Amino acid sequence: MSTCHACTSEVPADAHFCPQCATPVASEPTQPLGAEPSPAPATPAPRARTGLSEHSWAVLAHLSALAPLIVGLPLTFLGPLVLWLLIRDRGAQVRHQATEALNFNISWFVWGVVLLLAGLALSVPTLGLAMLPGLMLLAALAIAWLTLVIIAAVRAAGGETYRYPLTLRLVVD
Repeated sequence: MSTCHACTSEVPADAHFCPQCATPVASEPTQPLGAEPSPAPATPAPRARTGLSEHSWAVLAHLSALAPLIVGLPLTFLGPLVLWLLIRDRGAQVRHQATEALNFNISWFVWGVVLLLAGLALSVPTLGLAMLPGLMLLAALAIAWLTLVIIAAVRAAGGETYRYPLTLRLVVD
């Protein structure tokens, strides 16, 4: 085993490319000073494709919040939680954005539950009249949530780090 000079991951001795970042690795040990240089290969070796880039994983971390909605679950933190558990070791940007997406979706789920419970508690003494403003606030919260998820995904696609507003930092990098 050797170490990749680009990403410092372990590379098998017989590999020509790093399995993590696809950087070509030296197949022969470096030559001592004063030795004849080895001839360069006639054609460059093809670059191996290792899957999704860090930017793509970061985008998926943000968009994974939409997955539970497809099956009708309002538990939007489940997608980021699963992805955070699976991909947090794929790079610093991926880990940060997956953690950010998880914290955001947990926080906004909590805000939604608090708003729903407050609306229910206020509807009892007002004979249900407080439900209409509560439902309107819940709809505004849902629109703001979707807008922020899309903004975060677009920024992550551009390689930027995005920090969500009104987010409790419950899970740390």
